[in-house]
Amino acid sequence: MDEKAQANYFNKEFNGIILEIKYVEGNRGDPYVKIGDQWLVFGKNEAKVLIYIEISDSIAKESGTKKYLIKKC
Repeated sequence: MDEKAQANYFNKEFNGIILEIKYVEGNRGDPYVKIGDQWLVFGKNEAKVLIYIEISDSIAKESGTKKYLIKKC
């Protein structure tokens, strides 16, 4: 991963309830995850948590960290 993509991932921040997970054709298999009122693309870095999340789970990621907090519903 290039430095810009790594910095974008590291600085990404979100917090909320997963409302929907959608796979869009032509998006290299990366899913869109609706958290609150925003859609986020879960790329290579976020893909590591996909096996742990479901709709209605809470998820948070703070800027400046690579850690996720997942609270199962």
